[in-house]
Amino acid sequence: MLLKKKKEFENQKGKENILIQTSSNKKGEQQVKHKLLLPKDLLYKLFLFLTPKEINKHIRTLNNQYLQLINQQFWNYYNRYNPLQFDDLYSKFKFLQERRSKGKLYQVCNRLTGQYFVLRELDTIKANANHNDGIQTSVLREISYVKSLKSHENIASIVQVKINNPIVQILYDYYPLNLREQLKKTDLSIEQIKSLFLQICRGVEYLHQNHILHRNLKPDNIFIINKIVKISDFGMSRLETFPIIPYTPEDPKERERSNREVKRLWYRAPEMLFRKQYYSCEIDSWSLGCILAEMALRSPLFNGKTEIEYLFEVFQFLGSPDDNDWNSISSDVKFKFPQWKKYNLQINELNKNDIIDIIQNRKQIYEKLLTLNTILGKDGIDLLQKLLCIKPENRLDIIEIIQHPFLNALNQNIQIHYLEPKFKEYLEFQIEINQTMRSTLIDWLIDVCIHFELMDETLHLSIIYIDLVLSKIKISKKNLQLIGVTSLKLADVYNERSKEYFKQENCNAYAYITADEYNEQQIIDMEQQILQILDYNLSYRTPIQILKIINSKLKVSTESQLLSYYFCDFFIMGYEQLIIERQLYAICCLLLALNTKNEQINSSQQFQFTEKDVTEALDRLYNVWQFIKLQPQINSLDACMQRHKHLNPRDIQLNIPNSEFITQFLK
Repeated sequence: MLLKKKKEFENQKGKENILIQTSSNKKGEQQVKHKLLLPKDLLYKLFLFLTPKEINKHIRTLNNQYLQLINQQFWNYYNRYNPLQFDDLYSKFKFLQERRSKGKLYQVCNRLTGQYFVLRELDTIKANANHNDGIQTSVLREISYVKSLKSHENIASIVQVKINNPIVQILYDYYPLNLREQLKKTDLSIEQIKSLFLQICRGVEYLHQNHILHRNLKPDNIFIINKIVKISDFGMSRLETFPIIPYTPEDPKERERSNREVKRLWYRAPEMLFRKQYYSCEIDSWSLGCILAEMALRSPLFNGKTEIEYLFEVFQFLGSPDDNDWNSISSDVKFKFPQWKKYNLQINELNKNDIIDIIQNRKQIYEKLLTLNTILGKDGIDLLQKLLCIKPENRLDIIEIIQHPFLNALNQNIQIHYLEPKFKEYLEFQIEINQTMRSTLIDWLIDVCIHFELMDETLHLSIIYIDLVLSKIKISKKNLQLIGVTSLKLADVYNERSKEYFKQENCNAYAYITADEYNEQQIIDMEQQILQILDYNLSYRTPIQILKIINSKLKVSTESQLLSYYFCDFFIMGYEQLIIERQLYAICCLLLALNTKNEQINSSQQFQFTEKDVTEALDRLYNVWQFIKLQPQINSLDACMQRHKHLNPRDIQLNIPNSEFITQFLK
């Protein structure tokens, strides 16, 4: 009877019993099975004493029944008692690719939900020629730009970021199909081409309205899920500056290191290959033209393997640049190319023979042109010709593209979103920090900016980071300068011209500037803390940026502009200005300059602020002026005075505008 019960017990199948099986010896002899019958609930409780890594390691040595036990249900049970951290929450199950500057890409699965994601792991030391210099420019920009943008249907998002020096982990949504793969699988109808291309343009419109240049638009970076387009990969993106500054020329060696990166060349505007340093949104318009053509051809319009081969293909198809074109695409030198005649891309009965005569030795080009005309039609070819202009200023901007008859859509009237930093009156809880110490720190940072030849915006960004950190955590006096120098280093790497193609030693330079008060590792550790506090968002519109835009639009005189920039630098050292909105702060600096120079301007901007708002803000700035002027410790402000020495700043008096002057300006 006992033997019968035992046999029935051992034969039970289902979720209550688990069979553990081990292998026999190496000679392939008959397997010896060891059976351990333990209830599932008991096993779950036993596994709570193991880490996720230990569970994965040991369970793999057991049989399939154990492997099936460790499923989504188990991990949700485990998570109730031992909350899963980032590394344990996402299980790697497929390696995708590796690039030195981009890191490793994995497809991962959330153990609690079963949802798929893409995980990027970057070793910052390996990416910087085996030298630890903190987070590199492209990573900071990509994370920050996506974090700063509000969610948009056609922009891919970043799910989570984790930095554990020197490893940076970025989690993205997983999209199984990109545009290149879609084009390989099937022909697109003209309706599908229009739908997908309009969505791509909607995403680019959102970026451009928020002053972000993508700079790497290509089918590999455009994903499609349920007929919805998602633009991704912002590693080469750049916040548009105002006025436009020289951007970093692209290093062709970076593309040569990877066959995948050669594809980036196929969508580059010609001026980029001639190392033009001043450009704007028109480079993305060129890329859109290449993508539109590829959607019709199902293969790249231009696919040269080298820069010179690519340019030959472009000029063969569109015609060689004339003198007027060269002035726009290469300011330094004119290159000698074969003279291919320009022509209208649209083929009809009237010009067909003329086009054949022009491209008679270019049979492959005529076949492409014929296909493009057949699929895109008259309006599509017209749009393509207006995007693929050799002369950058002749290309359509993104609003004109969307409103073109081929798409015949309305622009979205996007509200430009400037992220306003939210400061607290932190001196209420900062026991060891006071206003004088903050002002002294900022004046020292101005001196560092002069020494390193940094832009105004970089200085003001670093001050925003400092005040945000001080608003959120209590710090000691000895760490104030460390926070200051690290914030400036972050703003430098994020905002200045990137030198990422070369080995970076920024931490060494910033440690040196503190007279070795801090070492490189302390700056790197503090950088990680600051990024976590800021939630990795470094994209803020500074008062100096807003002021430059307003001065340009209102055509303010040079004398008043320079004086307004001095006021902008001076008042930023005051603690009381923190609660003033950044745009209002910029307007007040301009009003003070205009009043001092007796320059009357009627604003057509329709600013959202009232006379009362401006008056209250000016009162706060007056208090800052009085505080700094009366403090012997900071009254000298040597660095600020040196930065604006051309104005004789010590002789400047503060003249608060009256209500009539303010009202006239706000009209």
